[in-house]
Amino acid sequence: MPAMKDEQTEPLAWNHYRSEVEQVLGKTLDEESWHVLLSLPVAVGPELLWRLKAFHAQLPAAGGTIFFHSMRSHPSPGAQDQVCTLCGDPLPQVLAAQSTQRFRCELCAIAARLLLGYPVLYERSRESLPAVEH
Repeated sequence: MPAMKDEQTEPLAWNHYRSEVEQVLGKTLDEESWHVLLSLPVAVGPELLWRLKAFHAQLPAAGGTIFFHSMRSHPSPGAQDQVCTLCGDPLPQVLAAQSTQRFRCELCAIAARLLLGYPVLYERSRESLPAVEH
C-alpha cells in the first residue's frame, strides 16, 4: 500500500533541510524565510540545496560585485528564453509566459535571495516549481 502524504510531517522533514541551509548560509534563517520554505513541497529540498551550494561557491571572498554564472549548459540559443539562465531547467509555462520579466526559475530565485540576505519571495504557485520525482 503506498504511503499517504501526511501534511503534518512536512515541517518535520524540512527541519533536516533547515540545518543544511543554515550551514551553507553560515547563519540562522530568519522566521520569514523559514515560513516560505515550509510552504514549499519538501520534495524540492534537495533541489534548493544544490542551488544554494553552487551559488555559494560563486560568492566573492571579499566583497565586490556578485554575479551568478550558469551552472549547466543551456539548450539551443532559440530556447534560452524558455529555461532558467542559472540552472538550465525549463521554466514552467507560468514563468515562460512572463519571460520578459523572469530569467530565473523559482528555486534559483529563492536560493539567490537567501544567499544575498534579501527577503525570500515566493509566488505560491506550485506550477512555478520544478517537477520533482517522488
